[in-house]
Amino acid sequence: MRNKRTLIIVMTLALAGLSILTTILLDDETGSPFFSKYPPGLRFERVDSELGIDFRHETGARGERLMPETIIGAAGWIDHDADGLLDLYLVNGADLENPGGAGGPRNQLYRNLGGKGFEEVGAAAGVADAGYGTGLAVGDYDNDGLSDLFVTNYGANVLYHNEGGGRFRDVTVAAGIGGGAWSSAAVFIDCDRDGHLDLYVCNYVRYEPGRRCLQGELPVYCSPGEFEGAPDELWRNQGDGTFKDVSFSSGIALGKLDAGKSLGVVPLDYDDDGDSDIYVACDQVPNLLFRNDGDFNFSEVGLVADVAYSSGGVSQAGMGVDAGDVDLDGLQDLVVTNFSREPNALYLNRGGGLFSDASAIFGLAAASLPPLGFGVVLCDFDLDSDLDLYVANGHVLDNVAELGFPSGFAQPDQLFENNDGLGFKEVSSQAGAWFGQAAVGRAVAAADFDGDGDDDLAVVNNGEGVVLLRNQGAAGHWIAFHLQGVRSNRDGYGARVKVEATGAAGAFVRRFECRSTRSYAAACDPRVRAGLGSGAVRVDRVEISWPSGIRQVLGGLEIDRWHHVVETGDER
Repeated sequence: MRNKRTLIIVMTLALAGLSILTTILLDDETGSPFFSKYPPGLRFERVDSELGIDFRHETGARGERLMPETIIGAAGWIDHDADGLLDLYLVNGADLENPGGAGGPRNQLYRNLGGKGFEEVGAAAGVADAGYGTGLAVGDYDNDGLSDLFVTNYGANVLYHNEGGGRFRDVTVAAGIGGGAWSSAAVFIDCDRDGHLDLYVCNYVRYEPGRRCLQGELPVYCSPGEFEGAPDELWRNQGDGTFKDVSFSSGIALGKLDAGKSLGVVPLDYDDDGDSDIYVACDQVPNLLFRNDGDFNFSEVGLVADVAYSSGGVSQAGMGVDAGDVDLDGLQDLVVTNFSREPNALYLNRGGGLFSDASAIFGLAAASLPPLGFGVVLCDFDLDSDLDLYVANGHVLDNVAELGFPSGFAQPDQLFENNDGLGFKEVSSQAGAWFGQAAVGRAVAAADFDGDGDDDLAVVNNGEGVVLLRNQGAAGHWIAFHLQGVRSNRDGYGARVKVEATGAAGAFVRRFECRSTRSYAAACDPRVRAGLGSGAVRVDRVEISWPSGIRQVLGGLEIDRWHHVVETGDER
């Protein structure tokens, strides 16, 4: 049972030029700020070298400061050989002026050996792409039980079909997938709930490689404001292995003046109507929220929903994005990472299609002002039944110190603990040695790669190595679900899971959505995990609302174990 708490408004301050109310929650019994209630516990151990991951991210930089060099770094988890273990796919850069050259960098795939480390099998699997890689998406688009892979590039994108036996085949042309001038991210999503995964592709800017930029007399990487935005793409799955471009007819490809300069994307059912909507984090222009109106029709409602701008009504430099129920009210909230001197945004879903920016009162705004955030994931790292937050930081200007920014090019990542849906506290200094080191962080991909029920992390650092962080601080109980659609898409993407449980403090309910793409240039573990807290606890009921409309109810499930759930029944 929660202690009673009082909300006290204590002051108004100027934050990045905005007027923001700052609040403190006090415990009615002790009178102390609720942040003092946090016990130490979240902790990660770096294990990439120990487990055989020696990937080195290459940008191809040769001193000319070509814009794509500074924002890339992507990672995704995929069970490429269908052995039940999540493998790690890492997207590399190249020589920007000659990608694909002999002997150049290639993407790498590390096979999970199940407690014995990882081995690199990218070339053998046929996915060692040599393009200038920017992002990826994972999904079983043909429902054959094997995860397929889409890779975005600066240049032509690539669709790999999983042939089985740990082998892939490039089917980009055969599938009819075009586009790819500078794509930044992508997501498999069943837009019309027909059981076939469609493909949304984020595009960034219409880059001009010959352009060079200065700040004063100092050469710098160009800002996205120097270029026109490029419209995003939506590809409809025809159900026969091919896709059809419906970018314009669906309302996704906005006009020239409104093109999004898209970087991060996450699917979510923000209006709780059963279909997946799409939120896009955009760089220096308004963020986009595409409401799914059915039958491949989308309406852009970011301004109306109050998720297009900061709380002060200005565009920010959106990078990464994730969705989840932060305040435990059953609705999907949004978190967006932004540029240095811009607070990261936490948009709380208030229902009725509306959000409000709660970054300041939840303890994120001030802590996120100095760094520049990219990858971001909401996960219940300590399994206490609320979503914590990890942010990968790193600037985009390699000579930022000469411009007067105190934060530097390389920056430490940040970890925030959630206090029962009431706010976040930064706990980076308690969470392990990695958080005392600076790097140029980009993608963060969360997954339970070791099968112990908690989320581990892969972090890609621009021009550096990948960092694999094993979660060592999860003390709570848990329950997890591997969903398998039948009428719905095989991956169960878009399914909503409601967990009803009873613990020492009484009954509680937690809600989740099944998704893979989130963060920045990342594909995460799509399996649904619910932290249940410590002490005696039981799961009373689980309700799964599948994209097909089928509602499936489960009972008598054991905790601290995985459950493979196959869509069945016709209860609607």
